Amino acid sequence: MLSSSDTKRLSKKERQQLALERRRQQVLEQKRVEKLNDEPLRFEPSNSMDEDLDTITGGGGGHHQQQKEVVSLRELLSRKREEVELNAPKFLSKREREQLELEQRRESERKKLAEAERKRKEGEMDSKKRPLRLKEADVQSKRTRQETKKAVNGRTSKFNFEWRDEDDTTNLGLVQEYGIQPVDVSFNSALLDKGLDDVHWSRKPLSEMKTRDWRIMKEDFEIITRGTNLPNPLRSWTESDIVPDLLKIIQNLGYKEPTPIQRAAIPIALQKRDIIGVAETGSGKTLAFLLPMLSKVLKLARLNEVTKNDGPYGLILVPTRELAQQIEIELNKFLRFLPMIDTVSLVGGKLIERDILDLQNKNIEIVIATPGRLIDCLESHYLVLNQVKFLVLDESDKMIEMNFGEQVEKIKTFMTDGERQNMMFTATLTNEVEKLSREYVKSPAIVNIGSASSRDVVVNERITQRFEFFGKDEENKKVKRLERIVTSHEFKPPIIVFVNYKETGEQLFKHLQSRGVRVTMIHGSKSQDQRELALKQLKDGRADVLVATSVASRGIDINNVSLVVNYQMTKKCDEYIHRIGRTGRAGNYGTSITFLTEDYDKAVYPELKRLLQKSGNKIPSEFKRLEEGLQAIV
Repeated sequence: MLSSSDTKRLSKKERQQLALERRRQQVLEQKRVEKLNDEPLRFEPSNSMDEDLDTITGGGGGHHQQQKEVVSLRELLSRKREEVELNAPKFLSKREREQLELEQRRESERKKLAEAERKRKEGEMDSKKRPLRLKEADVQSKRTRQETKKAVNGRTSKFNFEWRDEDDTTNLGLVQEYGIQPVDVSFNSALLDKGLDDVHWSRKPLSEMKTRDWRIMKEDFEIITRGTNLPNPLRSWTESDIVPDLLKIIQNLGYKEPTPIQRAAIPIALQKRDIIGVAETGSGKTLAFLLPMLSKVLKLARLNEVTKNDGPYGLILVPTRELAQQIEIELNKFLRFLPMIDTVSLVGGKLIERDILDLQNKNIEIVIATPGRLIDCLESHYLVLNQVKFLVLDESDKMIEMNFGEQVEKIKTFMTDGERQNMMFTATLTNEVEKLSREYVKSPAIVNIGSASSRDVVVNERITQRFEFFGKDEENKKVKRLERIVTSHEFKPPIIVFVNYKETGEQLFKHLQSRGVRVTMIHGSKSQDQRELALKQLKDGRADVLVATSVASRGIDINNVSLVVNYQMTKKCDEYIHRIGRTGRAGNYGTSITFLTEDYDKAVYPELKRLLQKSGNKIPSEFKRLEEGLQAIV
């Protein structure tokens, strides 16, 4: 027997069962006493007693049998524990919760559709219950309103159509009588299953991005890729596979969001794929190859006094020293946080002895070089390229234009054919660039930003292109017009003025300086120190206008240039694009003004017209008149 304290712990049902067990024991005890006293006593339990005993012993219907098995208290407690376990709350997994939410959304849709169907049927019943006279009155009232509306419109409208009822082909009466058919539940459920919702990709977690979301993202950033098994673009820096050390530096330097070329190229480069990138100037191409290169170098063993004799891990080839300087500045921002990596810039315009000392005294892992100076170092055995793991050709089209093609091919002969990743970047993917790419890249992924065809010249649509026309004997008029433009305060400094010849540049420099304009100048005859000083004056705000020859049309990174003036038009439209690309950079808007002389520049009119059409700019009437004149001659 249990004590009173143990009984208090039992549930009500268990206490009832114990009470029935005591009564059964009393019955058995009474029968035993009757047998001892030899007194025939007969006890017949009631029906309710039989049912209670059946509950305890597990017996079936009918009268109670004395031989039924008694259920122990331990078994009762065991059954109680099983019941508690079955009724215990269950914790669902993420997938089960999503499935439950989906079922709840479906059930909610079913209820809404059922409610709409019920209201529609009620409306039909109400309509059928209405007397015919009221229906006719409604129709008559509607006709009256329509006739009144027609009469009012007839006073002001040019046309007035009188439709007969039999001419009505819309069957609108059926819609008014029966209503519009509700959406099928199965169709709505299919939409839910596919996840075709209105949530924009930027508000979705990465795990819920679908093929449709990636396609929309590429359209938003004008990203076009060609290749097999290419990874998806970057949505943010934190979702990339860039090493954590570099991610911290990116945050410290304030790079908030990747540019389109960085979003597309970096994930591909991190998979060790060769890339051809086609994008406008100022689009962030430098970071698109520096980050993958640094990621690769950080994973390799550091160079020592022995291994440095096989050369650097990374090589960046550029056409001009200005571009090399720009890349070096960008790279040094990261190397301030990565002092274990040494780099050197091998370009003309400075003493080669300084470069030789760096190559001998430092463990150089990344080299930035122009083709000419690099070949000098290679042929003089100051440098070897036996372990280059990462090669970049920046502005490949400019290299070919400057006749560096043969030099670039010669540099390849100094490199071993080991495992090497190659990246090429260009503003235009011409036949010559493709020919050069076949010498370097293998099965490349082509990343194109802003143009459906990689062969199309990429024109920055944020640049407003304006043209002014002059006669061949109106040089003084051009000079005065330039003076008015740079002194009108219509455009904020800095302003860049491009010329074809350094003599013309010197004349403009002296004229503007005599008019009180804060002007500086660079051209090919200036030393490297003089050119760097001129650019620094413009960047620091000590000069408002820069007069430059085409040597400055590429690789010059000057922020917030509001205006580019082509005082003399180039002979090739590619160079024109690179000139005006100094403005409208990094998402800003800019303006270019080009002075055209019909006798000298009419050969480029057709190609200029094509570029203007692609970029959505207004086509000058002079282009149209020239085209009409050519047609008349034909």
